[in-house]
Amino acid sequence: MRMQKQDPFEDVTRALNKETAGSLGSAGRRLQRAVAALEDYDAASGGSAGSGGTRVAGTADVTETAGARDDARRRGLVHAAAAALHAYVIQKEVIGIADNATLNEAFRVTADVWRCMGAVQG
Repeated sequence: MRMQKQDPFEDVTRALNKETAGSLGSAGRRLQRAVAALEDYDAASGGSAGSGGTRVAGTADVTETAGARDDARRRGLVHAAAAALHAYVIQKEVIGIADNATLNEAFRVTADVWRCMGAVQG
């Protein structure tokens, strides 16, 4: 004779927990990649956006500085990392993990990424 399960939703609960853990893992990997891209950019540019100026070809009075291009590239990377951070934090909070203190250490999230979290890039 087969024993009846204690929880009739045990299989569903197990499947949901597996999906939840998988979603959090995916969000964490996206955050890792975004932070790594920002770190790689910062390392390649000497830790900050570049400087200097170049004349934009075909224009007489518009000057685009290399620093402005670098700043725009870095801002894009910061916003991408902030979006990934936002998704990860929300995923954590949905499953009941509200402590974000370890994120800085575990994912090397910088203050500029935290400041942009939740901001809409325009």
